Amino acid sequence: MYRIEKMCKVLKVSRSFYYRWYSRGISKRELGNIEFTKLIKKIFHESK
Repeated sequence: MYRIEKMCKVLKVSRSFYYRWYSRGISKRELGNIEFTKLIKKIFHESK
């Protein structure tokens, strides 16, 4: 696993930005994508 400091340097973001992003949790859009993926998988498995 890479150190946070190294990753931030390579990605050219501050560590404070990374920790703020990391601690904010899952966005509404990501939650919607997860639910949509579940629905697609359900429909796919029911169609077999």
